[in-house]
Amino acid sequence: MTIDEAYRLATELHRSGRAAEAEQFYRKILFLQPDHADVNANLGMSLLSAGRAEEAIIFLQRAISLRPRDANSIQNLGVALLQLNRNEEAVENFRVAVSISGSDARFHNNLGIALGRVYRFDEAVEHHRRALALSPDFAKAYVGLGAALWNCGTIDEAIECDRRALALQPGFDLALANLAESLANIGRFDEAETYYRQLAALRPVPTAARNAGTGRTQPDEIFVVCSIRNGGLDLLPHWLDHYSKFNPDRILLGVFDDVSPEARAEIDHFSGQWQFKTFRLTWVGTSELEQQEQCRAACRAAGATDRTWVIYADLDELHEYPLPPPQLITHAESLGVEAIYGWLLDRVAADGSLPKIPSFGDSTSASLWDVFPLGCRLTGIVLRSASRKVMMARLHLPIGAGHHAAGNVLPHPIPYGRISQYVLHHFKWHQDAVARLQWGLNHAGRNPLWQSESRRFLSWLDANGGKINLNDASTAIVRRGL
Repeated sequence: MTIDEAYRLATELHRSGRAAEAEQFYRKILFLQPDHADVNANLGMSLLSAGRAEEAIIFLQRAISLRPRDANSIQNLGVALLQLNRNEEAVENFRVAVSISGSDARFHNNLGIALGRVYRFDEAVEHHRRALALSPDFAKAYVGLGAALWNCGTIDEAIECDRRALALQPGFDLALANLAESLANIGRFDEAETYYRQLAALRPVPTAARNAGTGRTQPDEIFVVCSIRNGGLDLLPHWLDHYSKFNPDRILLGVFDDVSPEARAEIDHFSGQWQFKTFRLTWVGTSELEQQEQCRAACRAAGATDRTWVIYADLDELHEYPLPPPQLITHAESLGVEAIYGWLLDRVAADGSLPKIPSFGDSTSASLWDVFPLGCRLTGIVLRSASRKVMMARLHLPIGAGHHAAGNVLPHPIPYGRISQYVLHHFKWHQDAVARLQWGLNHAGRNPLWQSESRRFLSWLDANGGKINLNDASTAIVRRGL
């Protein structure tokens, strides 16, 4: 068999889906002729399709070195880099691909996706629109445009883009997920639930998980975990009182290594009233995902197993469930649900001011709920941030940055009731909020998306005279009290 014959056979195998056999022939050809540009390009593309991005990069780069204007290989290299979160490099490769073949809608769409990854949303919108101008029925480009528009604050058009994608491609899972998330973020839960249910039907709970709780009448242990960073601890006794009422098996507080000696002494003081354990979290030199793993390791050190349910609650979050957690977990286990999600509801003062946190247990002082009687959608609308978070999950599930995702578990189905009943009451908007946001903006290690959200809120607050504008339609009041 000649090299040309082997190449024709390999491409036929590749097209027919027999990728492993095609790979063998591609590699044999390259052993004899390492500079075969087509084989390097095809093998790189095949490895990329198989999820082997690091290997794919080697062959795609070789193909590009042999044919510097091979736009397809350049854009495939961009896709591989994107899969490895090498986002800036991906942007540059997609730009080159567009400069060579600006009439290919795929190249513009991929560039838009990569620009979104590096938070350049205005540019992302531009390239998704170019993709749609070239290919008006390009459902993926509508999804990309919707995501970029959401981050630019054009919420209604973002939602309409996902609807257009679904009209073009019914059952498109990414469009369903984005549309459900967008609607939930702005509090349109009934509509969101419709799309979550469609999404759940496409991605059913695995059989092993579905059968995990069969025959169980009592849930496994329940732990509550919180991380404490330097700053005021006024919310801590309110937090401890709230979660102690859930009767958890253990409360664990992760104390970051930048917490002051004075704050540590205050934490020790509270331990006399509420029984909890503390563990050290490393702030400098660790990513947020590494810090999440430290929390899970601390749970294991305290006796938790993979089946233990962990309530993940930031210091400014008080959870509300439709049932007491043990009963809710029993429902979850009967359905094979291993993670339960909820949505932030921002608590604000009745006059829109940023008040002081009331003293806990002072009979002469107003309660926390009296001081922050209103609930609104600041996070989802003004900040344009994901307001969906993990409320509780089995310990074995890895938790994403910011508690926004648990493994690959969908935020729906829920084990009981409606999604609007799973609430994380968010007590962020008190008198220390501005100082803490400004501290974060000046502190190394904060990601650009968080910084843009913080700047957006501070600018909005300044434009409203230092108060939360309760007359602004974006902060529509949705709830009073608990």
